[in-house]
Amino acid sequence: MSIFDALKESHERQRALSEQLLAAPTPEQKLSVYEALRMELHAHAAAEERNFYMPLMERDSGLDLSRHAIHEHHLMDEMMEDLDDMIKKDKIGVDEWDEVAGNLSHRVNHHVDEEENKFFPKAREILDDSEIKNLAKGYNEDFAEYQNNNVA
Repeated sequence: MSIFDALKESHERQRALSEQLLAAPTPEQKLSVYEALRMELHAHAAAEERNFYMPLMERDSGLDLSRHAIHEHHLMDEMMEDLDDMIKKDKIGVDEWDEVAGNLSHRVNHHVDEEENKFFPKAREILDDSEIKNLAKGYNEDFAEYQNNNVA
């Protein structure tokens, strides 16, 4: 498995959860799907930043794309903070919740599409074959560790 394969697996889960979040009909279902999406996004970002973007940032040619991607992770974190605040105020499913959830879903899909179509081809030029394979192992280990240590 390559780092690109590992990342794409998570991207597919993110796409599916984003769709489910928008389609969930009840506040309880919205919360359940959101919690799964939040865990997926946090575990993915932590593992991806350590095992994909940090190695790319070590090279000048990977610096800009890494910064851009990490910035997008930060934007998604801010949207999730807004949704978390609304959960505390029992505002799941109100118009504001649906708007922020829709924005998060849009940002997730934009980000994973951009990574796969723009960043991955550039990263293939920067990383060598052994790095591409070895980074997947670290990503998968960090992803699993994050999930195991952050179960609600």
